[in-house]
Amino acid sequence: AKLVPYGAAALAAFRAAVLTALADLARRRPGVTAGRAHVTISPATRPPRVNAGGLPIGLASDAAYLGDDLVPAFLALLAVPPEVGRIADVDAWRIATLRALVEAEDLAFVSVWSPTHLHDLVATLPGVAEEVARGVTPAARRRLAAALAGDGVDTTRLWPRLDTVSAWADAGSTAFASRLAALFPQARLEPNGLLATPSAQTQPRGDSPRG
Repeated sequence: AKLVPYGAAALAAFRAAVLTALADLARRRPGVTAGRAHVTISPATRPPRVNAGGLPIGLASDAAYLGDDLVPAFLALLAVPPEVGRIADVDAWRIATLRALVEAEDLAFVSVWSPTHLHDLVATLPGVAEEVARGVTPAARRRLAAALAGDGVDTTRLWPRLDTVSAWADAGSTAFASRLAALFPQARLEPNGLLATPSAQTQPRGDSPRG
C-alpha cells in the first residue's frame, strides 16, 4: 500500500466522472432514486490519521468525491452513516454495518468497489444474526428472521426495493461478480468501470452492460 496525494484537481476530476455516471444511471434505472443508498469507497476500520507533515490521510467522508455542495444531500441518503466506517474493530464495524443495512428496508442502490466485499459481508449474517437482531427495530428483526428462514440469506426479504448493485465485474472480478449477482436476484448488477484510488479511468454509461 502507498499513499496517493489528492488535491482539489483530483477531486474535481472524480466529481466530473462520478456525477456523469450517476446521472446516466438514474436515467436508465430510476429505481435507484426511490430509496437510500449504501456506498463504500474508502477502506473501513481506519481511524483518522495525519502524515509527518500534518496532512490528513484519507477523506473525512466519501461524500467529498461529489463536491462540498452535495455533501449534505449525499449524507442524507446513506443507509450506513460515515462514522461506522471509522470503527477500528473489524467485528464491531461488521455488526454496526449490518444493523444499519438490515434497518434500511428502502435500500435502493449499493455501490462498492470489490464484489467480494459486499458478498462476504452479507454472507456473515447467519453467523451473527442474534447480535445484529439485538440492535434493530422489531420490524427489521422480523425481516431478518424471514430472510434467514431458509438456506443462506434471502436478500429479497431484507431489501425488496434494491434496484442496482454497482461493483467491479470484469477481468479478475468476473466470477466474484456473478456470485454477487446471484445473491441479489432482485437487482441489476452494474459494472462500475475502472474506478481506482488514483483516478476514475472509465465509467459505465448507456445501456450496454460494459458502458
